[in-house]
Amino acid sequence: MIYSLQAMLVEQPGYGLPGTNGSYWSNYIARLRNEHSVFSIWTANMASPFEHHERAIFLFCCLSYVFFITLVLNTIAIKDDVGKSFVVVILSTSLIVPFKKLVRSLMECGFLFKQTEYKPEKVHESNATKYNMNSEYQKQTCVNCLGSCCTCCIGVGALTMLIIGLIWATTQDRYDGFLGSWVATQFLTVTISEPATEFVTGLIIWKYFDPKGKFEKIWGKYYRPDLGEPIPHSLTDVGLKAKAIYIKQNGERAFAMKYGFGTNIQYDKWLRIDENNMHYTLPQHELEKLHGSTPQPAGPGTPMMASPAPVMQVHPMPPSDADKQAAFQEINNLRTQANLKPLTFQEWSVAV
Repeated sequence: MIYSLQAMLVEQPGYGLPGTNGSYWSNYIARLRNEHSVFSIWTANMASPFEHHERAIFLFCCLSYVFFITLVLNTIAIKDDVGKSFVVVILSTSLIVPFKKLVRSLMECGFLFKQTEYKPEKVHESNATKYNMNSEYQKQTCVNCLGSCCTCCIGVGALTMLIIGLIWATTQDRYDGFLGSWVATQFLTVTISEPATEFVTGLIIWKYFDPKGKFEKIWGKYYRPDLGEPIPHSLTDVGLKAKAIYIKQNGERAFAMKYGFGTNIQYDKWLRIDENNMHYTLPQHELEKLHGSTPQPAGPGTPMMASPAPVMQVHPMPPSDADKQAAFQEINNLRTQANLKPLTFQEWSVAV
């Protein structure tokens, strides 16, 4: 579940982000919260692999680039006239958009991160082809390390660009009007350019790439609309159901040991689960599946699905020592990501 959330936060698909209600505007606001170069430092989802300190470095890179490109355009511009500053501002603002997309992609390594997306249907395959959770975590860790290396290199490059720009600015005879152009470019980029870019990009994705259909194709198979269960609008809805099933199977204590206690439940914060939507009751057909019986349709004339929905439950075979060790490692990996203290094997055994 968490791996799928992180892959979604990297991809920003345009539909299904945590806390959204299925409308375009709610998804646009969620995208802006996670993508804006300034506001995302405080408003981005805490589960995002692109962490807050990396976002601060990204903002510094953008500021340095705008400083340098504005200085260059201001220096090579023709005679100082009324329209020069306007032209410099427009050109600088236009050039910053592709720069931000390129730098953000390199720092996140999103093209690699999506390859580590967690596929829940693989967890319960037969022992011969059992899904290796620890291997997936190691691949994700490697991608994150590569992203950190790219972030450091880009940060050094931005600092170099800023130093060169400062030296250049102090040695030029003509840089009047530069300060105003630079401030205006920064202001337009933050307040107009970035929101407008996200709006247009999101609208194109919404209209031509069917993000809703893709989301429902991935997660709709875990729901039974023929039994009156609504298809989810966001990963928050999916997370609520997954949480309820996990607690039903393993108990509230096991969930608390894995994700936190009281008001410090990382799972709820990551998936935007709050007091407005936290009260979720498992539908009857899920309870029947957990107890081993087969659910029946809601009544005569109810359309049946082509095949039963996949069952999100643990493997019925008794867990081996290797299975226990893999589950223990998975929990500690998640706790490490959430900055929680790792458990000893004895503590984990008592909890579960």
